[in-house]
Amino acid sequence: MLNQETSDEIETCSWKQGTFHEKDFYLNACAWCYLYLFPVNGLFPQYGQYLISVSNNSRFSQGTLLLADAQNVTAREKVCRSLSGDECELWGYCCDAGRECCKRQISAKSDVKNMTSCGITWDGYSCWNVGTPGERSYQSCPSYLQFSMPTRE
Repeated sequence: MLNQETSDEIETCSWKQGTFHEKDFYLNACAWCYLYLFPVNGLFPQYGQYLISVSNNSRFSQGTLLLADAQNVTAREKVCRSLSGDECELWGYCCDAGRECCKRQISAKSDVKNMTSCGITWDGYSCWNVGTPGERSYQSCPSYLQFSMPTRE
């Protein structure tokens, strides 16, 4: 039996890096969380779901691909070899926040379709609620950001 989903039935989430199926969104968000949280570690997002070692700053040889999946024990262990225990936890929290934001986007799609508002969005660190164009939105930085300020625009 073939699954004949239409594009409206396929669950996708969007952010500045593009629109992805839920699982791909999670991996993409995880890869970018790593770069945003630890930009000097020598691992960069590649192919939307991997981290690639591009310098000797990482503990991996140049060109090594690592799956950016904090929920997969094996993948998480490999990525976290480049981090301290606390940093690994922070990365996992950011990945989880991206996954939860995608779930919020999916559940809110039917509510947003007929509204003249900005939908829920992930910015790479935080999930922003539905907003009204022209109005400012504020929220506290997430706790997994080192040196975060209590409130940011």
